Amino acid sequence: MIRKVSGGYVVYSESGKKLSRVYKTKAQAKKRLQQIEYFKHRNKKYKRKIDKKMRGAYGEIDYDNGVIRINPRKGELLNTILHEEEHRLYPNKTEREVRKSAEKKESELTISKAINLLKKYMRRRKNG
Repeated sequence: MIRKVSGGYVVYSESGKKLSRVYKTKAQAKKRLQQIEYFKHRNKKYKRKIDKKMRGAYGEIDYDNGVIRINPRKGELLNTILHEEEHRLYPNKTEREVRKSAEKKESELTISKAINLLKKYMRRRKNG
């Protein structure tokens, strides 16, 4: 969480521990919080599931149980995968920021990398 202090903004943990120096702007503090969240979630193991029974949602991430579920019947599968992976790495980003970042990553993907990403999810589907 970000708190306003005299001279700027500071990032604190939920338990109240100070995690950063004082930043002049809230945007700088928010960027630092995103860096902290990225490294916190970067190495956590997640199960990735293709779930045809999902209703309504394109995909979802369960941080507590470490599960990413993708609905193959809704929208662009590749974009949904990139979107949920972005949520995994940056849980504090807004939905708009995640959407924009996923679209940018999708536009920069080569065909071979896109195929490998899809194979990774499909392979995980067969294994459980």
